[in-house]
Amino acid sequence: MKDNKFAYFLNAVHYCIWLWDIKFQDMINGIVYAVISFISRYMFLGKWGERFNESQAQRKMEFEKIRYDMKNGIHIASAHHWFGYLYSCYPGFLSFVMFGYFFRCYGFINTGIKIFIIALPIGLFYIPAYQLVFSNDCYLRYFKKFEEEDEVWHSKWKRITMLFCVGGILITLLGMGISWAILVR
Repeated sequence: MKDNKFAYFLNAVHYCIWLWDIKFQDMINGIVYAVISFISRYMFLGKWGERFNESQAQRKMEFEKIRYDMKNGIHIASAHHWFGYLYSCYPGFLSFVMFGYFFRCYGFINTGIKIFIIALPIGLFYIPAYQLVFSNDCYLRYFKKFEEEDEVWHSKWKRITMLFCVGGILITLLGMGISWAILVR
C-alpha cells in the first residue's frame, strides 16, 4: 500500500461513514426488534410464541451476516453510496457554476448538454476517488489498518468526516447560489 495522503484521507472518511452507518442501523434495528418482541409477546402464546421467537432469533443471525459482510454487506453498500454522494458534492460546486455560466451565455440549452455540464466535473473528479478507494477493494486494506487504531485516532477522524460531510453539502449549496447569482445578474 502506497503512502498516499489523499488515499489515506478518502479511505479514513469512507471508514468513518461505514462506522456511522453501522451505529445508526443498530439503533434502528434495536427499536424494531423491541417493538416486534413486545407485540409477539401478546400475539403469540404457548408453542407459537416459542416458535416465533426461535424463528426471529435465527433470522436475526442470518441478517447480521448480511449486514456486516465487508464486500457485499448492507452497511458497506450504504457507506459506498454516501461516500460517493458526499465526495461528488465538491466537484458539484464546479458543475453548478458551469451550468449557471452556460445557461447565462446561451439561454435555454438542450437537456443532454445540461446533463453533460453537470456530470462532466463530477465524473472526472470521481475517477481518482474510485481508483483510491474502490478499485480492487483497496478500502479493505485500509479498514484493517484503521480497526487497529486507538480511540483518539477514531475521534479525530470522526470529526474530520463530519466536516467533510457538512462541507460537501455547504459547498454544493454555495455552487447553487453562485449559479443562481450568475443567472439573475
